[in-house]
Amino acid sequence: MKLLISNFKFLVSKYWKILLLIVCSVAFFFVYSYLAYDNIGPKFTWPDEMANNYFINIFSATGQMKMAEPLNELAGNLLVPRSFNFINGNLVPGTFLGFDLIYGLISWVIGMRLILFVTPLLAALIPLFFYFLIKRVFEDKIALISALALYALAPFWYYSSLVMLPTAAFLFFLILGFALIIRQKKWQYLLGFISIGLTLGIRTSETIWVFGILILLAIFYKRYKLWDIILAILGIVIALAPILFFNQQTFGSALSFGYLPIGDNGSVSLPTEFVRSTNIYLSYLQSAIMPFGFAPLTIMKNFYLYGIKIFWYLLIPGFLGAVLILKQYRIDKNKLAYVIVSALVSLLILIYYGSWVFADPLTMHLNVLGLSYVRYFLPIFILALPLAVFLFGEIVKKYKPTMQKVIIGLIVVLYLGVSINQVYYSGLDNLKAVKSYILSYHFIAAEVLVQTEDTAIIMTDRADKIFFPQRRVIPKWDWTKLDNLKKIITDYPIYYLGYDSQAKVDELNKNFLITQSLELSGQKVIADQYYMYKLKILD
Repeated sequence: MKLLISNFKFLVSKYWKILLLIVCSVAFFFVYSYLAYDNIGPKFTWPDEMANNYFINIFSATGQMKMAEPLNELAGNLLVPRSFNFINGNLVPGTFLGFDLIYGLISWVIGMRLILFVTPLLAALIPLFFYFLIKRVFEDKIALISALALYALAPFWYYSSLVMLPTAAFLFFLILGFALIIRQKKWQYLLGFISIGLTLGIRTSETIWVFGILILLAIFYKRYKLWDIILAILGIVIALAPILFFNQQTFGSALSFGYLPIGDNGSVSLPTEFVRSTNIYLSYLQSAIMPFGFAPLTIMKNFYLYGIKIFWYLLIPGFLGAVLILKQYRIDKNKLAYVIVSALVSLLILIYYGSWVFADPLTMHLNVLGLSYVRYFLPIFILALPLAVFLFGEIVKKYKPTMQKVIIGLIVVLYLGVSINQVYYSGLDNLKAVKSYILSYHFIAAEVLVQTEDTAIIMTDRADKIFFPQRRVIPKWDWTKLDNLKKIITDYPIYYLGYDSQAKVDELNKNFLITQSLELSGQKVIADQYYMYKLKILD
């Protein structure tokens, strides 16, 4: 018994840092699962999440990433929910396939209910691998504190809880990949590049800066021997081959994506926000580097508003920590590499996303962590963590041990306080609000499903995510497209759901719809929030 206790104490004393991180991972798995526990249905506040959940379900059931929608031929392609595309008669994902394929394969084993907990699980493991990665660059204490800080980093915490967004999965395979690549054994190197390949399959738009890191690491650590290159290419090919196959099956081209479907004439169909080129190859190059153009003032404005202004407590210390490393008399090679990589990644991400002007001012005004800029800038925030910890470490060590403990305690309390406030209380998109929205969506959907036929079509603005796939939906409804609806209205009941009162609908009927031999009638109040009307043909 004494020997057993002695061995246990030895293991705890030797591996206490790993055990601490494992305990934190278990605890934060439950924390990140906040939205998943009672979301049976499920419903989501992001159309991207709704779309991902739908196609994961479709893949789990059929082994495909598409679903036929024959009505669109008559309806002029109106029956396409947000975050979807419509290609060759099929509804297809409006994004990259990697996330849906990986989760679809997992769902074959654990089912669609438990798939909601995969993202919290991956997210809870990320700080553990982050620790192994950072300890190759900084001192062990800095790596440990950085990993612990990552669990509670507000934007990381937030997107780890949005279980059908690919953010956490992307970061998991990215950090796992680099943690393996820096190891010495060939099999670890190969697995690392397989993980990097999965990363690129999930978020292909991040290829430029991910490859930038790989090139810099190869130069710094002289990993450009023939076998290194062969293993790197082999690993990425192994990971991307299934994704390219399903790209071909889904979009009609292995090199086509949900964002960039290739038409029959070989042209690239770019999102409306992208800066366009008539040349297919220039379109790909532009979409990879500067899809929104290059606007330095807009970049600086966006980074200030959605980076520095919100996360000043992280980015300013991180910047000062990088400066301090560069100013040191003897610059550590590993730390120098980290600073250069961080600067390059930050620059490329800011160039890629910073020139984008989001078109919804109401969302920009009301939301905080749920802003797309915050999600896209997340790698910058994570890279800043060890630099900020390094700075605070250099400052704290100048004080006496007792004072050090007081300062560290204050920093921890303030950091946790700010993170909890941002995650659960700031803006109209905080997690408590999101949970409330999801609960209301269940009630709204239940009311509409009871009061509409199984074959009904719901016209709406942004509520398509509430009703699909139980009902066909027409999002962002435009009354000028009525001619297409006249072709299907006799066979498929059509309802309009919005905030329009009876007075507004009467005016719409009188001034416009009657001239089209149509009218909205039979007002029904849905969850004390929406009004629903049935669209009818006048005799």
